[in-house]
Formats: sequence, C-alpha cells, structure tokens
Amino acid sequence: KDNYSVLGKFKVNFLGNNIDDFVGEASLFDVALTKDDQTFVFDTLHLNAMNIDDNRQIEVRNSDISMTMNGRFKLSEVPATITNYLANYYPAYFTKSTKTLADQSFTFRADLTNIDQYLQLFDKTLSGFDYSSVEAGVDTKLKRFNLKTNIPQARYGKYSFEDFTLDGSGINDSLKVNAKAGT
Repeated sequence: KDNYSVLGKFKVNFLGNNIDDFVGEASLFDVALTKDDQTFVFDTLHLNAMNIDDNRQIEVRNSDISMTMNGRFKLSEVPATITNYLANYYPAYFTKSTKTLADQSFTFRADLTNIDQYLQLFDKTLSGFDYSSVEAGVDTKLKRFNLKTNIPQARYGKYSFEDFTLDGSGINDSLKVNAKAGT
C-alpha cells in the first residue's frame, strides 16, 4: 500500500452532500505531495464545480493541467458508464455494472503540458505525456461515444511510442477506431 501526505495551503468554498451535487471552488497553493520517499511540488491547483441550467461543469487547472467536464452527468457513475459502453465492444475485458445508471451526456477535455513529473505518483514505469490532449464525449441516451487523443511521446515499462493519435467513435453497436504512431 502506498503512503501519501500533502502539505500546503488550502482555500475551500464548497456546498453539497456528495460528489454528484457539490458546487463551489477549492484552491491549493504551495503544495508538496509526498508518496513514500518522493516529493512532488506544484504551485497551485484550482477546482471549480458549478451548475449552469441543467448542466454541470467541473474544471481542474494549474500551470501543467487543464481539464473540463461539461454536460448532464453524475460524477460517481461516470467510470461505470464508460465501462458499460466499452463492455458492449470488448466483453472479455470489461464487465457491465449490475447497477442501473442514469442517462449521461457529457464532454471532457484535458490538455497536459509538463505532466511527466507527476506520473511517478501513479506508476514508476510511466513517463512522457507532456503536451498531450484528450477530448471525449458520451451520450448514453443516443448511444454515442467519441474519443480523440494526441500524445507526442510516452513510455510504459519497456513500451514507448511517439506521435500517437487515436480517433474513436461509436454509435449504437458500431465502433470505429483509428490509431497512428510515429517511429
């Protein structure tokens, strides 16, 4: 089991009973995150969650990461929603949730700049991903899914690639994926 500790300044202004209905903002300043014997330092991290009409918007930003999620979704059900969608096409690798999930329609965008330095927090064999981007969209009612990634360079263990792009789209029972990588 990994041991984590966080040291920094926090400014929090949130309301809500759970992860699906929280609104407000949180900012972390002068943060030192330690995992086992390694310390990672970043200056700021901002989280903002709001409701706009019938839609939710969640943003996470700092100088190295910009992530935004917009639409109608229950954040606690997003992982199961994606797993259920992928289980339609890859049942040997993904198992559908037995729980009934709400319909969801959302977009997600992540732009990563200097992210390599933080990857050691998750997996010591993972590196790269600087200046990568991910765009995705899910609509469970219309049974649509799309994913677009651009990863200039990455390594996982003994595997590495450069100039990787992936474009995927699915509707109903069809899934189309186009992936390319450089040398």
